[in-house]
Amino acid sequence: MTMRGRFILASALALLASPALAQEPDTSASDLRCATWAAVMGGSVEDPTAQQAFQLALSWFTGRYITALQAEMEAVDAECRPRMIDYGNRMTKWGADLQQEGSE
Repeated sequence: MTMRGRFILASALALLASPALAQEPDTSASDLRCATWAAVMGGSVEDPTAQQAFQLALSWFTGRYITALQAEMEAVDAECRPRMIDYGNRMTKWGADLQQEGSE
C-alpha cells in the first residue's frame, strides 16, 4: 500500500469514527459535494486501498446527507418527484421514437 493510500484510508476511518462530526449544524450542501468528490476520486485512483477509503467516505457523506434530508423529505419529494416523472416520460418517448425509426 502506498503512503498516499494509507493517508486516505486513515482519513476516511477517522471521519467514520468521529460521532461528534455527525452532530454539526446543517452541512447538507457540503455533505453532498463531499459525497460527489469521494465518488469521483474513488473512480480515479488505482490503489484498491484508496478506492476502499473513498467508498467509505462516500457512504459516510451520503448517510449524513440523507439524515439531514429526513426532516424535510415531504418538500424534497414534492421537488424531485415531478422531475423524475418528467425524465421518465422523456426517456419513454425517446425509446418509442427510436423503435419507430428502427421499424421504418
